[in-house]
Amino acid sequence: MPALGAGRNAREQSRFRDLSQNQLTIDALKARLAEAKRLLQEEVSRGKGLHTDTRLVELTRDHQINREIYQDLLYRRERARVSVNMDSDRQGSAFKVLEPARSRPSPNAPRFWQFVLGGAILGVLIPLGLLFARLLFDPHVRLANAISERHKVPVAAIVPHLWSPGELTGLRWELGILASVVAVTLTLSATLSVVRLLGVL
Repeated sequence: MPALGAGRNAREQSRFRDLSQNQLTIDALKARLAEAKRLLQEEVSRGKGLHTDTRLVELTRDHQINREIYQDLLYRRERARVSVNMDSDRQGSAFKVLEPARSRPSPNAPRFWQFVLGGAILGVLIPLGLLFARLLFDPHVRLANAISERHKVPVAAIVPHLWSPGELTGLRWELGILASVVAVTLTLSATLSVVRLLGVL
C-alpha cells in the first residue's frame, strides 16, 4: 500500500508538471499570437497610409494640372475678347508707342542747394529791404537837395544833426538786429550745406 501511494503521488506530480508546462506553453503562444496580431495590424495601417499618401499626391498633381489648364484658358479667352473689341471698334492700328516708359533720373522738385542758395539770398535781401522801406517812409529830411527839389527854394544853410543818446541806442539796436539776421541766415545755410555734404541729412 505504501508503494501504491508513492506511485500515485509520483504520477500526480508528473501530471502537475505536465499541466504547468502546457499552461506556460499556452501563455507563450497567446503572447506570440497577440504580438503577431499587433504587427499585422501595424503593417495593414502602414499599407493604408501609403495608399492614401499616393492617392493624395496623384490628386494634388491632377489638381495642379487642371488649374494650369484653366488659367491658360482664361488668358486665351481674355486675349480673344480684347481682340474682338479692338476689331469691332476699328482701333487695332490706332495704338502706337511713341516713347517707351522710363523713370526720371532726379525728382521733379527743388534740390537742396537751391534751398540753401535761396535762404542765403533771402537772408541778405530781407534786411536790406527793411532798411530801404524805413528810409522810404521816413518823414525826416536827410538831404538838402530834397528840400530845394520839392519846394523849389534855395537852401540857405545846413544845421548838422546832433544825435541824442536815445537815437544812437536805437540805431545801434537796429543795426545789430539786421546784422544778426544776416549772420544767422548765412551761418544756418553754411551749416546745412556742410551737414548735407557729410551725409548726415
